[in-house]
Amino acid sequence: MPTPIAPKAVDKIANMAPYQLANLQLPDGVDPIMLAQNEALRGPSPKVNEQTQHLNLQLYPDPDWKTLRQTIATTYAVKADHILCGSGSMELIIALCQAYLQPGDELLSGEYAYVFMNTCVALTGCEYIKVKQPDFQLDVDILLAAITANTKLVFIDNPGNPTGTSVSSADIRRLRNALPDDVILVVDQAYGEFTDHWQAPLYDLVYSTNTIVFRTLSKAYALAGLRVGWGLFPLAIKEQVRKLMNPSNIGLYNQAAATAALEDQAYMQETVRQTIAIRDQFQHQLQTQNVEIIPSDGSFVMVKLGSAKQLVDTDHVLRSNGILTRPMSGYGLHEWLRISIGNEDQMQLTADIIINSLA
Repeated sequence: MPTPIAPKAVDKIANMAPYQLANLQLPDGVDPIMLAQNEALRGPSPKVNEQTQHLNLQLYPDPDWKTLRQTIATTYAVKADHILCGSGSMELIIALCQAYLQPGDELLSGEYAYVFMNTCVALTGCEYIKVKQPDFQLDVDILLAAITANTKLVFIDNPGNPTGTSVSSADIRRLRNALPDDVILVVDQAYGEFTDHWQAPLYDLVYSTNTIVFRTLSKAYALAGLRVGWGLFPLAIKEQVRKLMNPSNIGLYNQAAATAALEDQAYMQETVRQTIAIRDQFQHQLQTQNVEIIPSDGSFVMVKLGSAKQLVDTDHVLRSNGILTRPMSGYGLHEWLRISIGNEDQMQLTADIIINSLA
């Protein structure tokens, strides 16, 4: 049979660039060392397996995530009725943008903001205003100078992905105080557990201003494979965003696993401690060999190679050893790799390859 003529997608979808997935191709027979997608250093709490063995999987999941929401509320000292849970925080971000952005509106963020925001902008038809980030740092004063009458939403990923740099809680509060009341401020804290030991929480802003805080269990809690995230919303915004979400978005198993992981804070905090220690050692080793990095507050490090060609060559050697990292060409950073933090042996091998490639 002849191939049928494909129907034409609506213009905003047809013209949309696909999300840039990691290149996970390796030579045949080479086992992968996953340092490309910011997976956790180690697996999730053993309590996850203990509490997911006897579930009635023929049942639909709780569409209101009652147990999971209450566990989040207890863990983070927030109000359960302000929480929405999503299939990763990405589901919540896209639903928020669809609910509140349209052509003529402006979304304001940094030039190295989370790349998924490009998809949100293309889908909603709003304008994307990206401000410069000197030294890869998001500057609140530069953001404020870019506010216009059309600014509808300001997005901060903190720590940033892929930069790993952070904005202080004090500066975020200063930003919120200076924004017009009706502008939505989004603070995406996907890597927040890696800075909680020194960053003051911002959850109170949600109850008194149009501010939203996102978190995920894909990073510090090591549940990337289950895709569970959550957000703290003003009630009026929460009501609108919920309309756009799958009513059974998080499966029964995933809800139980997320609850169990949250209940084992000691395990999560040890994962964070180990990750930070290995990250800092990796950074120090590269810096002592004059390899340029961006000091990171997250679970990954940005590393600069000498040229775009040198990045390609180094990436080839890394892949031949099974090491998958993330080139940052999608951000226009053709000399940079983002490298997730693995175990000590993996990071030593990675550092050795990079140092030798620049020798």
